Amino acid sequence: MIRAIPIIVNQTIACAFVALVWLFSPAATMAQDTAPSPPSSDYVSRAEYDKLKAEHEAMKTEHEAMKQELEALKKVVDQMANKTGPAVPAEGPAPATTPLSATARTFASALMTGEWGRLGMM
Repeated sequence: MIRAIPIIVNQTIACAFVALVWLFSPAATMAQDTAPSPPSSDYVSRAEYDKLKAEHEAMKTEHEAMKQELEALKKVVDQMANKTGPAVPAEGPAPATTPLSATARTFASALMTGEWGRLGMM
């Protein structure tokens, strides 16, 4: 039994040492300062800004054209619902109209011929 006591004491001291190291290791890692990220990553370069601005302007222009096309399609649908022909323009220069896209032409022809199945509407 006299031999077992030094072994138990050695094991207890070793476990206590491991527990202390484990307990204080997070404090050591928290005390270290991290290097700040470079400030250039937070800013946009002038070239990137100009590119994004040009894309935004192009999207706005495209959106306006789509709105005009939608208005033209609404007029066609209203005329077809009322079974009237296209309105005769007043005297003077003809108003500027936007050409219809292929999708709009397909939709308009399906409306005129009643082929909704072709569009997957029914």
